[in-house]
Amino acid sequence: MRRRAGAGCGILTAVVDSSKMRAVLRRDAEGVFGAKDRGSSPAIDTGSRDPMVGTLIADRYLIESLIGEGGMGAVYRARHVIIDRTVAIKLLLPEYQSAAHLRAWMIREARAAAGGDHAHIVDIHDIGETEAGQIYLVMEFLEGESLSNEIARGPMKLARAADILEQVSAAVARAHDLGVVH
Repeated sequence: MRRRAGAGCGILTAVVDSSKMRAVLRRDAEGVFGAKDRGSSPAIDTGSRDPMVGTLIADRYLIESLIGEGGMGAVYRARHVIIDRTVAIKLLLPEYQSAAHLRAWMIREARAAAGGDHAHIVDIHDIGETEAGQIYLVMEFLEGESLSNEIARGPMKLARAADILEQVSAAVARAHDLGVVH
């Protein structure tokens, strides 16, 4: 099982590939994939009404578009402007910024995932706080299709479902080893 580079939205992420199913359990924002890497040229979604689009975070991450939202956070496609790399950035929603336990949970989860080094757990590149006090995680950007979209297409072959289950189970087991319970 090869790891595929490209949009992750949570610490654990589900991604499928048309040639072979690659699954990783996605934590918060089901159905957020589908954004295609547009190369090194800027790809800011100028039609977006999201106020974060076009924002530069930490003098290096330019928010290009909203990928999706989960219960506590939003995930954006961004570009590291110094090294010209596409990344995914998860921001804790503003209404949760003052909840100290949620901020601590996000930091704990980032630390655990950063030490995971597992083919089915998204890599964490950075964690920080915006000037407005919004906590963020910078993760590798994974291209692909969400597991929810794959399931929505209807029944899948047993071998494909077993492959997904095996990969998700391996990711969850590693997360548990790291102290992250899903």
